[in-house]
Amino acid sequence: MELNEIQLNQLLLVDALLAHASISEAAEKIGMSQSAASHALARLRTEMNDPIFIRTASGMQPTPYGARLAGSVKEALALLRGGLEQQPNFVPQTSTHVFTVIMSEVSQTLYLSKLMTRLAKEAPGTSVRIAPVPQKAPHLELESGEVDLAVGTFTHFIAGCRQKRVYREQYVCIARAGHPMFVKGMTHKAFSASFHVVVDPTGYVHEQLNPILKHSGLARSTKVHVPTFHSVPEVVANTDLIAVMPETLAEFYATLLPISIMPLPIVIPSYGVKMFWHERFHRDPKNRWLRNVLVDLYASRRTGNVQSQDQD
Repeated sequence: MELNEIQLNQLLLVDALLAHASISEAAEKIGMSQSAASHALARLRTEMNDPIFIRTASGMQPTPYGARLAGSVKEALALLRGGLEQQPNFVPQTSTHVFTVIMSEVSQTLYLSKLMTRLAKEAPGTSVRIAPVPQKAPHLELESGEVDLAVGTFTHFIAGCRQKRVYREQYVCIARAGHPMFVKGMTHKAFSASFHVVVDPTGYVHEQLNPILKHSGLARSTKVHVPTFHSVPEVVANTDLIAVMPETLAEFYATLLPISIMPLPIVIPSYGVKMFWHERFHRDPKNRWLRNVLVDLYASRRTGNVQSQDQD
């Protein structure tokens, strides 16, 4: 017999007969009339060429073939019911899940320690792996579930991804404290005449910075290119080089190093720092819990109407 010839109610009947040994009780259990159940069993007997269940002094009992069939049906239905159930709630206090997050360096510097502090209190058994930004098709790692979330100013998480802005950021210029070119503050001339430390913008919103500066007539004379912002404040604090960087990160390093923060000589639009996740995991309890935790952590920098709970 072909599997596609079997009806689900026949399988439910076999499972119920094994449990109750009665046509009437089995029919009631699965919501069939006794007549319909009898007809379903009769069809199954014909299709299987076996009585499957026979009437005995102790009720309807399976034949050897019926017992084997009923055992397989029981396992199959258990798997099916498990698959149909709603996803279980995520219990942070008892979870041992490893959260994998792609985080920009700004977020790592400013928010990773806060995330770990929050997890230590609310989900002590969980751990975090910070994944690098893949060079190609980064959305595939979110799609597969290999990565739970991505947080930053990425420009290439598009296909199949949802996103939420967690706060708005803006660019500032940093120079060493007491820099002679900026004694009276930032000027168009001083910015253009200074040598710069420039960060590689590939894959980030910073890709848009150079075109904006050039369009406004602000050429940067680059003295050194670096792949990330981590080394920039130290270099600026100990040389006459200046740099353009996110205000949040500049404020953090200004508490550690003798650097001054100044506005750019032109107005540049602010940009959104966003959280990305794949549509497949939008309703996953673990993913949703982590998203809400991160939105809370970023709340001190958040502007606009970003809610602390995910919106459908």
